[in-house]
Amino acid sequence: MIPGLFSNPSGCWSEIQKIQEADLSRPAEILARTVLVLLMSVALWFVTHDPVPLIWGVSYVSLDTVYRWILKTRKAPAGYGSYALVLAGNMLPLAVYVALPLYYFSLGQPVFQFAAAAGISGLALYNITRHGGLRLILFLQAGVVVLILIAMGLILALETPFSWSRAVVAMLSSLATAGYYFMCVFNEFNTRRALRESEERYFQAQKMEAIGRLTGGVAHDFNNLLTVMIGNLELYGELEDPAERKRALDETRAAAASAARVTSELLAFSRRSNLQKEAVRPDAFIDSFAGFVERLVPDSIAFTWSVSPELPGLLIDRAKLESALLNLVINAINAMPEGGRLDISVTETVFAKPWKRTDEVRLRAGRYCRITVSDTGHGIPADLLPRITEPFVTTKKVGEGSGLGLSMAWGFITQSQGALSIYSRVDGPDQGTRLEILLPFPSTPGGTASRGLAQAEARPQRIGDGEG
Repeated sequence: MIPGLFSNPSGCWSEIQKIQEADLSRPAEILARTVLVLLMSVALWFVTHDPVPLIWGVSYVSLDTVYRWILKTRKAPAGYGSYALVLAGNMLPLAVYVALPLYYFSLGQPVFQFAAAAGISGLALYNITRHGGLRLILFLQAGVVVLILIAMGLILALETPFSWSRAVVAMLSSLATAGYYFMCVFNEFNTRRALRESEERYFQAQKMEAIGRLTGGVAHDFNNLLTVMIGNLELYGELEDPAERKRALDETRAAAASAARVTSELLAFSRRSNLQKEAVRPDAFIDSFAGFVERLVPDSIAFTWSVSPELPGLLIDRAKLESALLNLVINAINAMPEGGRLDISVTETVFAKPWKRTDEVRLRAGRYCRITVSDTGHGIPADLLPRITEPFVTTKKVGEGSGLGLSMAWGFITQSQGALSIYSRVDGPDQGTRLEILLPFPSTPGGTASRGLAQAEARPQRIGDGEG
């Protein structure tokens, strides 16, 4: 029903994020709906002296609050259990909501039947507009609405005194209305799917345009460098002064080095670069890197960093690690134009058994260095998050970013036998983005993974607090 949901648990978290964006992104609307339900229940109780509306109002608001709490507390990675809990939490308030219109419709009084029909119509429209892009929830809720419409038809058909003509008209009308509503649901879903496909085609066109700019720029750079090299080599054969010949060779060597840097960047982008690995102490590395970041962040952003002391050394390409972290930091700063908080932390984590996040991201059992970069920026939209590491995908406006920085960082981390996890929210108290880099520590003879983890958790954290 949902591609990738039941074949891969990671699809559950993607669906939950979409539901969070749909049901938690408008707090003013949630408050208005809650107040309206409570006022309606009190008004109905005051007019009818029937306690059912009061019970209904309290039950609906309570279950809706529980549902939003369940939805808000879901964290990655979430699997089938969390997704099923979210679906159950969504359907229970809906079941309570439709109970009151059905109850009043069964009383047989025209004014209450009209009010019940209006309430169900509003629910039907609300479901289409709010959950039009969520196939499973949309069709579950549409099924509830259809059942209520059929139940209303049965109530009218079985009213006393019984009349075949009234029964036939009532059932045909309810079935026709239910069928038309389901057709509207299908049309809404297909329209949104067509819109997503159009957006994907547009993104693909943007990618091709970016590839064209990239290849054109690379060709231009290489042409300039080749011109320098060929010209100096030709000049070398004509020069007689040793000093001038040496200068021509130096310029040729410098141009060749520049060409090598361009090639290195392209290889990093494609995850095929030659890594110059060296021993790197995480605490010293982050202390040095944090000093640079302090000068980079504006005064409106509070910057902190923390490092677990006495971590084992990494065997890593230091320059490329700095470049990858710098890309993450720059993205975080750009996501907070009005200020916020930027945190970098380094800890140790241990996987007692092989860890698999997706079909492409697998880590062997062992000790890993976890580098976390988190910010309180605008976040990454849920529909963009699954492909944010793809080349040329960016949250920035047109002309403000190439979409290559995060892809190159992901390529380097993957080539280093590590993994990059990204968690993001676009609203709520947890708004912002958290990126976690996992890099393997070299094997430690004589040590065990569980003892290393216990020691890392027991050590106090050293906190660095920047002025920015």
